[in-house]
Amino acid sequence: MASDNHELIITTHTAITLSDKISIIQLVRSIWPSKDGIEHSHEEELALFFADRPEERHIILKCDSIVSGYARVFLREVMIGKQLLRNCALACVCVATSQRLNGYGHQIVRKAFTLVDSGHYDCSLFQTAVPGFYEKLGAKVIYNTCVNSQVGNLNPWWDKFVMIYPSVIETADCIIDIKGKGY
Repeated sequence: MASDNHELIITTHTAITLSDKISIIQLVRSIWPSKDGIEHSHEEELALFFADRPEERHIILKCDSIVSGYARVFLREVMIGKQLLRNCALACVCVATSQRLNGYGHQIVRKAFTLVDSGHYDCSLFQTAVPGFYEKLGAKVIYNTCVNSQVGNLNPWWDKFVMIYPSVIETADCIIDIKGKGY
């Protein structure tokens, strides 16, 4: 059920309370368990999850003062063909099971995409298992070869689909270098 009392904020990690940081990690881990299978202490999780990344922002949905949705964005310059673009790296988009189907996911992603629409970033390149969700928000699936040139041109993505926003960004048949690990 949609909450009558919800707020959506975009902030830096230094402005997030410790209890909200722990709630964010719990929400994210409820969707995507730790990749390494190791149970990390809260201190380790906090240090890994809230590490300083260039221009990082956290989009937090709170319903009745409870963290119920989340996404992270940060600057990652990418090469699309021969063009270097300021990319709004979109990661960890999630909504608590109890708050799904209320449009909160769309609100969270729209908030991220406003950073592109305002000209702060050129595009948002990301991976997903649910492309239809993002297509409704103006992104498109791309089928380019994607590489991380920092580790020998290996594919950096693990999800089935790679998408870009806005859909008018031309990717043609060029190689896309995300210049770092997947997110």
